[in-house]
Amino acid sequence: MPERGGTPVGFCLSVDGGGTKIVAVLFDHDWNCLAVGRSGPINPNFTKLESVEANMEACIRECLGDRPRLTLDAVYVAMPGPVELLMEVIRKYADISEMHTFSEGYMCLLAGIQRQQGIVALAGTGSGVFGVRGGKETHLGGWGSHLGDEGSGYDIGRQGMMAAIHSFEGRGPVTMLQDLVMERWQLSHMWDIIPVIYGTPSTREVIASCSLLVSRAAAAGDEVAQRIFAAAGESLAVQVLALMSRDSFPGRSWVMSAGSVWKGHPLMFAKFKAALHAGQPEVAAALPLFEPVMGGVVQEAMRMETGEGVSEPIMQRLMTTFQTFLYQTDYR
Repeated sequence: MPERGGTPVGFCLSVDGGGTKIVAVLFDHDWNCLAVGRSGPINPNFTKLESVEANMEACIRECLGDRPRLTLDAVYVAMPGPVELLMEVIRKYADISEMHTFSEGYMCLLAGIQRQQGIVALAGTGSGVFGVRGGKETHLGGWGSHLGDEGSGYDIGRQGMMAAIHSFEGRGPVTMLQDLVMERWQLSHMWDIIPVIYGTPSTREVIASCSLLVSRAAAAGDEVAQRIFAAAGESLAVQVLALMSRDSFPGRSWVMSAGSVWKGHPLMFAKFKAALHAGQPEVAAALPLFEPVMGGVVQEAMRMETGEGVSEPIMQRLMTTFQTFLYQTDYR
């Protein structure tokens, strides 16, 4: 094991997974990013278990497979589904001293605003709102694509496809989404979208991918696409305010966004923030600093510094050495 001034430098692993991807980061106590692994979706509600296991294996092998066998002082994991299966995969490449399982919300909160209390509005392929306070966690939304997930990539993608169809049929405003959908799937006629949607085992992923087209259209000034993003932000604000009321969160709570969908257009966060302040004027709304997988890194930094926060020198170090995991948007 490498040493720092005669003291062994330990190794840790942080893993974040969901309906789109799994990401693993190997780091040490000098706060170096040593290796990264990535692969596809691992949510067993929407992905077959054999594919979940294969994606876990590919991610961990990329992160740990080219190294001599390590002892990991701590493994931090946030993911839906079989955590024990992930542990089995990791143990092929490393020994584990401690394993810590976090909720999606807590992992995002640590990575995003380096706090252990607050509310997270998560918008990825799916969506949900998490409240974290005093070591306890509550949740609202996240009912899946058939029953909810308002403000998610799936929701935005579905509305984008519907807007394209309505434009084609003349029962909705004209939108460039019609041309973008036809171009993306190389359709000769709008009706050809039917086998694309219903003829694939990954309907949820196909529809969610249309959110990227809605983002392109919104950036180009398409009013229909911009309204879709604005409505998504307002919908998630409604969910946050409902959680605050139901669970008696104080008005001065920290609320942060999380997930790639927020990057789609600045109107989403602007409308989210405005709707929050209309309901709770004292709430502090923030975009995240880091991508969720950094939650384990931040938690380990808090442990090493024996406090609830992370010192400014360590934060500067993390922002430099983990620069690729900074949450990148064209607006702040």
